[in-house]
Amino acid sequence: MKLNKTNEFFLTNNTIETIQNIRDRFLKNPLAIVLLLTMSLNLVIAPAVMAASGNEITKNTAYAIAILYCVTIALSIYLFTVIFQPERF
Repeated sequence: MKLNKTNEFFLTNNTIETIQNIRDRFLKNPLAIVLLLTMSLNLVIAPAVMAASGNEITKNTAYAIAILYCVTIALSIYLFTVIFQPERF
């Protein structure tokens, strides 16, 4: 990105191509999107777990509980889909 004469940002062709390349890779690989969303959700859940438990558990344990929570939710969504739409599988 560069500044033009009015000090506004504008995107160069190379930057636009890079953004499109990243977007295409994410769309081709849904696992990457799932991992990104899970890690982002984990950043929200882990501090809430720590706040609810006080000083009884460590930071690593809070993050582990949050990851298990995310996996449990993902598994329940998957099983719900398999049960109600078996023809897709």
